[in-house]
Amino acid sequence: MDNKLSKAISKCRDEELEHRDVGLEQNAQLAPGYEAMSEVIKAGCRTAIWISERL
Repeated sequence: MDNKLSKAISKCRDEELEHRDVGLEQNAQLAPGYEAMSEVIKAGCRTAIWISERL
């Protein structure tokens, strides 16, 4: 993989993990609909990965 692309992907991943951690620190899991939204996001991510592997 191209080094520039690898760095961009790593940066994006790190920012998303930080975003998740901040949300959990602020008790996001207690918000109405959190579980449902979490499952929708997970399914969307799995689908995006599946599609990208086939391109």
